[in-house]
Amino acid sequence: MKLILRGLIVLGILVLGSLWGTPSLHAAPSLAEKTGYTLVTSLSADPKSSEYNASFSPEVSAIYAWAFVVAEGGAAEKQFQVDVQFTSPMGSKVDSQWYSGDTGKVTTVSRESYDAGKWGTKNVARRQLDIAGTDNADLTGQWTVTFSVSGKVVAVENFTLATTEEIDAFTKEEAAKQELEDKGYTVNNFGTTTWSDGTVVAYVRMPMISKTIYSSETSQQLVDGFTADRMGFPNATVLIVQLEYTERYWIRYDIKVTDWDAYVKNNDFEKFVAALYYSVWDTEKQDWVPKAELKDFMKKNFGAGTYKSPPTVDPKQGTVGSVRVQVSPSTLPADGTSTAQVTATVYDKQNKALPNTTLTFAVSGTGMGTIQPKTATTDSKGQAKVTYKAGTKAGTVTITVTAGSTTGTTTLTLGEEQAEDTAADNVRTFLAGQGYKVLQVEYNQAESYVWVLLDLGEDFDTDDLAWAVLYGCATLRDNYPDASKLAVAVVYEQAYMLVFPVKATDVDQVVAAVKAAKGDKTKINAALQRFFAIVFNNAVVLDARTGKVVGTVKDFTDITFGF
Repeated sequence: MKLILRGLIVLGILVLGSLWGTPSLHAAPSLAEKTGYTLVTSLSADPKSSEYNASFSPEVSAIYAWAFVVAEGGAAEKQFQVDVQFTSPMGSKVDSQWYSGDTGKVTTVSRESYDAGKWGTKNVARRQLDIAGTDNADLTGQWTVTFSVSGKVVAVENFTLATTEEIDAFTKEEAAKQELEDKGYTVNNFGTTTWSDGTVVAYVRMPMISKTIYSSETSQQLVDGFTADRMGFPNATVLIVQLEYTERYWIRYDIKVTDWDAYVKNNDFEKFVAALYYSVWDTEKQDWVPKAELKDFMKKNFGAGTYKSPPTVDPKQGTVGSVRVQVSPSTLPADGTSTAQVTATVYDKQNKALPNTTLTFAVSGTGMGTIQPKTATTDSKGQAKVTYKAGTKAGTVTITVTAGSTTGTTTLTLGEEQAEDTAADNVRTFLAGQGYKVLQVEYNQAESYVWVLLDLGEDFDTDDLAWAVLYGCATLRDNYPDASKLAVAVVYEQAYMLVFPVKATDVDQVVAAVKAAKGDKTKINAALQRFFAIVFNNAVVLDARTGKVVGTVKDFTDITFGF
């Protein structure tokens, strides 16, 4: 990876040319007994109530982002200037205003008074985002709210803006089918039927994603298929997944809902496989392969083998609306031993806590450290708690929690506050909030050029690249206003980089066009298409081992972009 980063720096040069006053300021409710200050944030649709909401309807009048600074352990009363920024699902900043007489300047409130609800208007800053009757009502999807002090992002909240129809459909057949298609499967049949004995059966038929029946891919497809059955048809008592092995032969797997639910609960894959009933349909003969021939059929086509266990099933990922992450304390010494508790709470689109949801935890930033365990399942309250252990390098740490395709983040500080690149920390924090892994942020002031390096994992497509470029360019432009040249780089097959350079003026134009579209999705898509055409046409592939450009993105990967 060092070689890759060094190569990208070569590209950047050759090709594209604290007012907080204390290291004890936290970004989440604190359990620490030492003196310090904690930033407490929330989202609501009521300027008189700070009760947290994870999702909102476009019919709400406004959404309010709340900010308090709580004095811990008898800390002295102080004033802090809090800034709040709303970012739309399009990656662009959206205008908002302070509520009533709020200005962003808050006076600290003691922990005891805050917990008792004894605070006044001087202790809170509420930023108001108008929704109903505005263009914002059309921008449905996941929004990001960043809370910062003196230009430094300290906390990040996400919320979902969804129509009533979208919320209602989220637990229905259409949503479960869409979940499968979003994962790359082709769904040829999906529905429910009732057998003659009254048994309600949910079924899905898909082309088999792998020709190796015992592969991890096939195992995962089975699990994803049963998950969709269970989500789409909660009243079914038998679940069926039918995989089209060839045009002639289809393999069908049946499992009782009780056995499936047991697997979801205990994740015992061997028991899951043992509970499966399988059969093979011969489309040519329009009949089942006889049981007497079934064993020989399987051996002939697949040989002997054992199913490989897939990743832990996440039966709730399709219903996640928001992931809220809190850490306590959020300031630690960079001693390699100190720990903090990380609490993640998962909500659905109806603001209900989601139990039995699998979460993954990751650490990024300049400070780093470790998380144990790296995966956890939410309890009956929709919460999962893990332990963060400090690293030995001072700096900012971003903790990202992922549930399905939804992410939540929080930040903490290791060691004394650093007078380093605050803008880079802001870029890392914002992109982590969108689910991206940031490897590097560099700014060459002399060349007026800034870039960010992302790792999208092993499996990403053109749409993934497009959104990564959009969010990357937007946050670089926001945090480096003096830079005239920007670039988003993505790790590609270990030794290569896909580099997407863009002028700051191009970013300004697409932001202006999206704003001028006033929520018209056809106009927004047209503006984004023009922007992506510019970016992708200029994109190059860098050999990170030599620092040389080896071709264009389109020629090298045969990517053609269409929005």
